[in-house]
Amino acid sequence: MNRFPHLKRSSLWPAALILALPLNAVAAAPSEHDIKAAYLLNILKLVHRKEAPVERKVLTMCLLTPGPVEQPLRALESSIIGSRKLRIRTIQKDENLRSCEVVFLGRSSGQQAALRWANSLGLLTLGNDVDFIPMSGMVALLVEGRKIVVEVNAESVRNPDWVFSSHLLEIARIASQDGFR
Repeated sequence: MNRFPHLKRSSLWPAALILALPLNAVAAAPSEHDIKAAYLLNILKLVHRKEAPVERKVLTMCLLTPGPVEQPLRALESSIIGSRKLRIRTIQKDENLRSCEVVFLGRSSGQQAALRWANSLGLLTLGNDVDFIPMSGMVALLVEGRKIVVEVNAESVRNPDWVFSSHLLEIARIASQDGFR
């Protein structure tokens, strides 16, 4: 029996959803950087190394010039990706990338050498601007209007080291390194 006959059952859902959210989720909308960090986490769940060593229990994402997305990414550290725990490291331009499996370049400008090195090591490269794919980056997050667009380098899909989930490829825009989309 409905204890509140003046309210339709469906009108209770919005109130129930709001009450179920943590208070800080209702108080402030997530920032662009929070959303980008969430996208990056989900991209890591949708791309995997073809021959990932089973014994590795940690997936290390190295941040090179991460900018304002660094803090939201750090909040996601220890998230589970497959059966592995996400580890976040901030590295300097000339630091060794060999301990990384994924590299996030927050700003592509001036990072061509680091990106070439990461590609030569077979690392998954993620970026944050329109110059990233033309520089041979693998996956970029772009802001267009009020929307975040995932862009995947067409060459990356054929990469011998990585498998891109069809779910990611469905939502992504496939772009070539020469700038054609």
